[in-house]
Amino acid sequence: MKPKLTYKVFNGDTKNVQMLYTCSVWISEFKFIKTEINFLKLLINSYPFKTMIPNLFEKLQLFILELERFEIDKNSIVNEINLVVIQSNIALKKDKKEAEILKETNFNETSNNVYDYLERYRILKSKIYEFISDLIV
Repeated sequence: MKPKLTYKVFNGDTKNVQMLYTCSVWISEFKFIKTEINFLKLLINSYPFKTMIPNLFEKLQLFILELERFEIDKNSIVNEINLVVIQSNIALKKDKKEAEILKETNFNETSNNVYDYLERYRILKSKIYEFISDLIV
């Protein structure tokens, strides 16, 4: 599902410090997401739900598969973030134009990827929460 909003990246004069700060915020967010995904998978796998619901286990397994895909995507984006951090540190040390352009391009692409991931992840969490809350009630 495509998010309705798009992420607005910095303009061309982005400072390395802003990029490093943004990357640290992303890394923090993804550390929490790792914990959250593990909890959701544990919750879904524990089956504390009414068993009279048709297709319950199939639906729960689909959620598990989606969460596992999100885990893989998360790891890929964290690698992208780490690359941006490395490039920002290099650009801080060697103020070269090529390093700045490469860093800026990768940061903008990573920004879009992070934003899209977080939007899709929120949508999945909403679906899981709604489904589980219907089961518990």
